[in-house]
Amino acid sequence: MFPGHSSFLKAESLNSLITDTLIMRKFKPCVILIFVLVAGFNGYSQNTVNTTGAGGLVEIRLLNGEKPKDFAEGSPYLAEGFALALVDDYKKQYLVRFNAEQGLMEFKNENNKTLVLSNEQAYVIRFQDGSGRVYRTMDFLGKRAMLREAWSDEKGHAFLVRETVRFYPKEKAASSYGSDKPDRYERQEDLYYFKDATGLVIDLPQKKRKLIKLFGDKGARQFFKKEKVNVKTEEGLLQFVKSCLVSANK
Repeated sequence: MFPGHSSFLKAESLNSLITDTLIMRKFKPCVILIFVLVAGFNGYSQNTVNTTGAGGLVEIRLLNGEKPKDFAEGSPYLAEGFALALVDDYKKQYLVRFNAEQGLMEFKNENNKTLVLSNEQAYVIRFQDGSGRVYRTMDFLGKRAMLREAWSDEKGHAFLVRETVRFYPKEKAASSYGSDKPDRYERQEDLYYFKDATGLVIDLPQKKRKLIKLFGDKGARQFFKKEKVNVKTEEGLLQFVKSCLVSANK
């Protein structure tokens, strides 16, 4: 809940969501630059190499076992091409892209090899391609995950999105009237989360009644009376969250 606004989220709703809480782990810079290329972990080859350089801890894995399946329809990527991005506070820009099936950020090194940034460390990836996209590694449902930060403010509030793609193996038609389905990648529905100023992250439902129950104040009801928005969309849900923030600070 928001500091100083104990009524913003109902206590019973908050307690029921504690198990789904995401807690940010702050990344602390260090002097050694570590590149991890290790075998046998999540299908990626691994090997440890330490190099000295100013900046922070960078942990990467060589993409080896879980390569995209070229024979499948669709793609594990939201955008196939690599784009320039900043990692944490490094001044150097890297060519990166988000693998939404694996939930990992890939990038190319100087030898044009594709590697992945480990989710075991907390990183902030800021794309420099004009899209304004920002991704963060966070503790999520008992493991690290890369989430897109669609919006944030100076008080620490953030609207987060989990983007996923799923691989489906080919399927035979259930009957002679149907058609076989090929190996394919399919984009899944995005999941939305809200982080408050204390670092608590909660799941955001996309139904009006559940949102009113969760936020539990007059501002939520007034929002739906005044605004004709679809909270099943990212834009509509974000508009609702911002409205509730304004209401909570009155």
